[in-house]
Amino acid sequence: MTTHMSLLGWLPTELIITIATLLDAPSLVCFESTCKTLRDLVSKTPALKYVLALAARGLCDGPPSTVTAACRLELVKDYDEAWSTFSWSQHLVLDLPSLEAPYVSGNTLVIRKTKEVVRSLIMLSIPSRLRGVPGRQWRIDFHFCVEIFVLDATQDLLMVVQSRDLNNVLVRQLSTGRPHPLSANGGVLHVDQPLRPSLGNSKHEISGDFLGMITKNYKSFDYRLLIWNWKTGNVFVKMVRALPHHPQFFFFFREHLVSKP
Repeated sequence: MTTHMSLLGWLPTELIITIATLLDAPSLVCFESTCKTLRDLVSKTPALKYVLALAARGLCDGPPSTVTAACRLELVKDYDEAWSTFSWSQHLVLDLPSLEAPYVSGNTLVIRKTKEVVRSLIMLSIPSRLRGVPGRQWRIDFHFCVEIFVLDATQDLLMVVQSRDLNNVLVRQLSTGRPHPLSANGGVLHVDQPLRPSLGNSKHEISGDFLGMITKNYKSFDYRLLIWNWKTGNVFVKMVRALPHHPQFFFFFREHLVSKP
């Protein structure tokens, strides 16, 4: 009877590696645990070790480039070393406006360009040699005053509410300021009551496909918690609480919500 090991002996090593590179990390773990031959093959192949190294650290591969898998694997090791020793690969000095706290999402720093009202946002992409992220600075100008904004750089996502139009949330690309191609209704989320924030009590948060906002209605004197799917435009949660009860929430993982009425 022909054994699996004898079949492996007939296959070229290059073909086995090519097949293995098509596997995701969990499948690759099963692949290498099949026998010593395959385990040794994985341990000696940088491209396969790289897949496992990324999965073990919760990282994703970067875009295609001339950097080989072996070099990328070394960068992952350097990344580990930098975190374990807190050794900085680069020092940057940023000129920030006084009394303006920057907003951070991913590797993007956002600064409000303001003279009493906000009409522009300045974005800084923080460079990282280890992650292959180039430095970049750009600016998004609006023809209106910005009342609220919230962002998620990992999805190239920027949500904006205008001061003179509090019934709509504009869904934009962080990189360009244009309507996000995955958003519903041409990049507009509509609500039936104004999204006026309450100073010190307003909260806005993005998690995956969902946008959550807590705002205060000055006419009816209540707080509202709204949760949208920004890709479909559907409102999944609409919670109203009369003053002085202030609802609170946070996203637990990507699609789970914890709320305190």
